[in-house]
Amino acid sequence: MSLTKRLLMIVWTGAFSAIMVLSWQTYRSAEERAYATLYRESDAIFHFLMSVRSVFQQQFLDSEIPLNKKTIGFLPAHATPKISKEFARRWGAHHGVTVATVSDRPRNLLNQADSYELEAMAWFKEHPEQEVYTREYRELEQDSATFLYASPLWIESSCLKCHGEKEQAPKTIREQYATAYGYQLGELRGVVSIRMPVEEINQKIMAIFLPKLIILMVVFLLLSAVIHWVINHYIRQPLKQMMDGMQRIQGEHPNHRLPLLPGELGQVGDNFNQMVDQLQQSMEDLIKQKKVKDDFLASMSHELRTPLTTIIGNSELMGRKGLDQDQQQLLNSINISGHTLLYLVNDVLDFSKIQAGKFSIDQHMFDLTVLLEEIALIFSAQASAKGLAFVVQREGQLKEKVWGDDKRIGQILINLLSNAVKFTAQGEVALLVSVICDDAGEQLCFSVRDDGIGVSPKDQARLFQPFEQADNTISRQFGGTGLGLHISWRLAQLMEGTITVVSELGHGACFDLLLPLKRGQSIEQQQQRVQQEATHETFKGEVLLAEDTIELQMLIKRILQSYGLRVTVANNGREAIEQWEQERFDLILMDMQMPEMDGIEATQQLRALGCSVPVVALTANVLPQHRERFDKAGGDGFLEKPLDRKKLQRVLLQYLELA
Repeated sequence: MSLTKRLLMIVWTGAFSAIMVLSWQTYRSAEERAYATLYRESDAIFHFLMSVRSVFQQQFLDSEIPLNKKTIGFLPAHATPKISKEFARRWGAHHGVTVATVSDRPRNLLNQADSYELEAMAWFKEHPEQEVYTREYRELEQDSATFLYASPLWIESSCLKCHGEKEQAPKTIREQYATAYGYQLGELRGVVSIRMPVEEINQKIMAIFLPKLIILMVVFLLLSAVIHWVINHYIRQPLKQMMDGMQRIQGEHPNHRLPLLPGELGQVGDNFNQMVDQLQQSMEDLIKQKKVKDDFLASMSHELRTPLTTIIGNSELMGRKGLDQDQQQLLNSINISGHTLLYLVNDVLDFSKIQAGKFSIDQHMFDLTVLLEEIALIFSAQASAKGLAFVVQREGQLKEKVWGDDKRIGQILINLLSNAVKFTAQGEVALLVSVICDDAGEQLCFSVRDDGIGVSPKDQARLFQPFEQADNTISRQFGGTGLGLHISWRLAQLMEGTITVVSELGHGACFDLLLPLKRGQSIEQQQQRVQQEATHETFKGEVLLAEDTIELQMLIKRILQSYGLRVTVANNGREAIEQWEQERFDLILMDMQMPEMDGIEATQQLRALGCSVPVVALTANVLPQHRERFDKAGGDGFLEKPLDRKKLQRVLLQYLELA
């Protein structure tokens, strides 16, 4: 139920309850007025009869009419019942009114008091000070109730002549009546009984109540209409406008604002509009800040990756030539340092990708021995420089070829081993590789153990949070950004694995990386592909290289020529288009950031000109948005700088023929 409906129901319930209370009070007031009218009418009849009786009595006594059988009817006691009956016959017949003078010891049995009148007489005897007795009763054979009005008749001195001692009563009375003697002064002789049907009362009540009830109902209907209009105009419609406005703002109209609303809701609407303006401004500021951050990361990545491409690429080319042992060690040191710097750059970029939810894993068959040898080569020298022993152990039954992302696994191991060497002053750092079989299947386990400072239990929960270290003094003493473990933990999750830590403060630490070890047909197929890549290192075709940096032109050209390819170099996107228009190419490697015309625009124009040659980006711009822009421009692939020869070889296998 909506708010306005609930509000209307509450208001209507309150108004209806108030009307019911007023109606009940009106009915009670009408009832009281009707009974008061009935009482006054009965009282008037009684006093009228008593007035007639009093006048009749006085005139009879003053006239000194002799009492005999003919004049006995003029006695007040005889005349009053007759007058009452005649009055009831003439006037009460039209209203259902009966009037009688009754007694518990009547001389005329027709004037015998019934049970209700006897009850009234008993009540007067108990309450002689009271002048009126009223009540309602219903006989079984009656359809409606009857209202009884009774007033007492007390023995006065003039009454004792006929109702006192029998011997003192007139002869005519003694001869006529044998009862109703022996009364004392002030004793109750009987009552005047006046009866009216309650239906008369109900008619009087309804005559008073119905007009007022009609007025109350009209007032209720008018009040309901006014309340409905007020709630609809000042609450429901403004609330609906607010809801519609909020939905539009939440949907495709963020610039929409609520209209001017009436009453207090107008202030709410103004506050809401101000809040939306502030949120929109904050969002714009965040977008600007994100763009600045992305631009900075892109610029930093490009500026660092460009020289790193030259350093790592040339060191790999030189490593293929015949060098003596000392020269090879120096060259390996250059190559390792370059890769270490590349890992640091990747950490920052990977963190940005993970936050944006645009990180992906490249799983394939790789040689575990080669990965472990590269790891050992990196950390043997670092551990030796600190006087530490560095050990790499592997389970004897572990296969050489495993399925996974060797680049990301190596990144995790480098982060874990870097911390192990960094926080160990003496002792040993070890990397243990094994296969664990449990309910989850076979898992590849990399255990990094050290004899370093260790981590307390309370700090272990924060280790994998971004920019967190076990102690704030660690960054000052040992360095580090606090990103490595967080990135490693997220990478393990993306590869369906886990990282756990067991450590005690001052007793070293053990970090376990568990990854699912997949076996089957997909691995065999990938192994055949790797063997094919290793076996066939020459291709046929003409490659157009669009690159503006001279050092990279020389490096990439040599690498491509080592595969037996002919290479044409363009210094920017415009030259690349001109070269394509003049010659036929089998593959285009396109840098994204070049003077005059960048790789994005060049790719778009090539596609617009009908070029169907595969265009693969070869760029230091490696953020997700760069890849998206290149894909939208019509690109077919994406290679990152520094150039990975394995990935380059896969691209060549995909688009070129083997020699």
